[in-house]
Formats: sequence, structure tokens, C-alpha cells
Amino acid sequence: MVAVFLAVYLKIKSMKHSNNDAFNVFCGRGRSLVGFLLFNSVQRDSLKCGGQLGVTSDTACRNAHKSDKAKDGKAFKLFDEKGLFLLVKPTESGWGKWWRFKYRFDNKEKQLSLGTYPEVSLGQAREKRDEARKLVAAMIDPGENRKAVKEARAESVANSFEVIAREWGSKKVETWTEKNNRSKRMLERNIFPWLGDRPISEILPKDILVCLRRVEERGTIETAHRTLQICGQVSRYAVTTGRVDRDITQDLKGALPPAKDEHFAAITEPKEVAELLRAIDSYQGSLPAVCALKLAPLFFVRPGEFRAMQWQDVNLETAEWRYLVTKTKVQHIVPLARQAVAILEELKPLTGHGLYVSNGFENFPAKSVERSRFDTRNRLTRRPPQRHLNTMSVISSLKRVLWQNCFKAALIASIMAPGGRCEFCWNTLFTLCKPKNSRCGFSASAKPSV
Repeated sequence: MVAVFLAVYLKIKSMKHSNNDAFNVFCGRGRSLVGFLLFNSVQRDSLKCGGQLGVTSDTACRNAHKSDKAKDGKAFKLFDEKGLFLLVKPTESGWGKWWRFKYRFDNKEKQLSLGTYPEVSLGQAREKRDEARKLVAAMIDPGENRKAVKEARAESVANSFEVIAREWGSKKVETWTEKNNRSKRMLERNIFPWLGDRPISEILPKDILVCLRRVEERGTIETAHRTLQICGQVSRYAVTTGRVDRDITQDLKGALPPAKDEHFAAITEPKEVAELLRAIDSYQGSLPAVCALKLAPLFFVRPGEFRAMQWQDVNLETAEWRYLVTKTKVQHIVPLARQAVAILEELKPLTGHGLYVSNGFENFPAKSVERSRFDTRNRLTRRPPQRHLNTMSVISSLKRVLWQNCFKAALIASIMAPGGRCEFCWNTLFTLCKPKNSRCGFSASAKPSV
């Protein structure tokens, strides 16, 4: 008997238990054989199905659904220490495991979710538990603190510069939904990539200035001023909606160099105008492009409104073209000269069945024409696409006119509105023409004065 107790005592001395306090409770100071057997029995059940004595490794968590308590198919808890436990319960796809931290705050028992296992390991769950215990010790409810952080993050995302800018555009800019809206395009190119995700309340004037300097370095000073103006409108909208206290763009007054106003080049000599008109008359190209070049000096309207001219607005009998002006939304009446009526009558058999006067299907690439089953020589076999001539079609046609006739001139739109804004300026014309053509002698320094 003495030998048996001695062997048991030596075995107890050689073992390393993870919870010495619990061992002492069960075994007592004398470390009796009964206490040793009771401790081993309780610890073995704890590791299998959960208990208050502590989870020693990830293995117990991994195999928790294989324990004896899982055989009932009911949820159970696998306890660690200091309020941490693993909730194991069956789901439709198998067994789910969730980490929970149980604590008391204001004399109420509460639980805090710490993630799922195995995405959150035992060590990570213990670290999160320790952080939550520190909050409890500082008289901060971990659950309420998590809700406050989540709400602050959501509010930060909702009050980001891009969200507010798009909200402002949808309410204040009528053409905001259009793909080529200038204000939206400036913000998307110059501001959103750097400041779009940041809360507008955290943006400083120097942050906006850095973005404007990038625009300035490209040599587009006017675009930088326009971008600053749009940012100011967005900032003032944020002030009216209670997102910020003041418009920070007011601090950037004078930060950008002034934009230099330059008049667009225009032909002022009647002889040169006559040469240009004769060059257009002799041009041979697609019928819509030829008609567009011939009609431009007869209409004196904006290039965009001319390209979007629709047959339903044209009355050849009364020789009138009635349409709504793009900017003012006011009906505009353009009287048609007999030359314009003759050109439109020539063009109507080709594009009269479509929406636009200058349908651009003849300017499509050959592969697109084949796919759409268009026959440009025998008119067409199907309904043409509802698209008008684009800017590049007219530019390409005018480029060929200038190359063929070696004529130095600004574009036709500058004739109609000297000094006004036009999509086809002298610099574009200079880029399109051959600078090394000795016959033409075209150079940027030869700009005519307005």
C-alpha cells in the first residue's frame, strides 16, 4: 500500500498542469489519491465538452463538435478563462463556432461577440478579450463602444467628399447625369482619386491646393480655377447641410496664378474667307460631312446644337429650323437660306428616315458597317443608328480640306463668332496640319489678330 501511494505521489509531482489553482482545490495540500483522480476526471470532461477550467489549445476547439455533448445535437459552450468561451451549435451547413466574452457592466451581465472560429484563433480571441477587459476596467462598455465606432465609421463614409459632391451634383446641376458633364469630369479626374474617400470635415485647404497644383503643372490654369470653384460649391453645400462649419476654399483665394485670357483666332480678311468657302465646296468626302461643312456658315449656331439638329425640327416649306437652345431652354428660330434648303433636300433621302440630320453611320469603321449590315452605296438596308456626326468627323474633314488646298485659316466656327468660344481653335488646326509642308508654310506664330 505504501508503495502504491508513493508511486502515485511521484507521478503527481512529475505532471505539469495548466491550472495549478484548480489542482490544489481538488487535491488539497496533501495531494491525496482521491483528489488526483477527481481532478483528472473533471479536467478530461472539460477538454472534451467544455468547462470552467480552461481551454488549453486549438485542438480542443477544433474537435469540440466531436465531443460527447455534441451527440445530442444541441448548442453548448466550451469555456476558457476570464469570461471567454466558445459557443458551439449546429447549423444547416454543419457546426458553427463563435467566440463570446461574458462580462458584467452596471450590474448587468452582457456578452460581446469576438468573431468565429477558426477565422479567429484561440490566441486572437484571448487578445480581444483582454482589450475588452481593459475597457471594462476603465468604466467603458465594450458593446456600446463597438456600436459608437461602427456608427462613426458609417458617418465618415456617408460624409466623404465624393459622396457629398455627387449629392450636390444630382441636386444642383441639371446635366449631372450626362456622361460628359464638365463639372463631374473635373472632379473625377482631379479631386476624387486623392480626396474622394476622406471625410469632408477632415480635408484642409492645403489638401485641395495639392490637387490643384497637379492641374496647374499640366499647364491648364483655367481648369484649375474652375476645379477650385466647383470645390467651393460642394463645400458650401456641405455647410448648408450641416456637414461642416465653413467653406475652406475661401482660404485659397489668390493661391493660383491668374488665367490668361486669349482670344480665339478668326479670319478677318474677306479674301481668305472666300478661299476657305471655295475649298469647302471642292471637298469630296462623305455626304453628311460635306453638308455639315457647307451648312455651318449658313446657320451661325453653336457647333453642338448644329450637330444635334433633328429632322422633326426642320420645316423646308417655311424654310425654318426651330429648336430649344441647350443652355437657356428657350425656343430658337433659324431662318434657312435657299442654299441651306437645297443642301437639306439633297441630304434628306440619305438621313431623313433617322432622327438626326447628320446621321454619322457613314463615318463608322468598315467592320462596324458590316456588322450592322449597312450599305452606304445603296443607302441602307436597316434602320440607321440614332447618332449624329461627332466633332472628330468634322475636324478630319476640315483637315483634309486644308491639306488639299494648303490654306491657312482658323476654323469655320471662328468666322461665325470672332473672339467667342469654339470647339475648333487655331491650336487644334495647327496640330492637325503638317508643320513641315513647305507649300503650306503653316506655323503657330502666324496667328491672325482679332
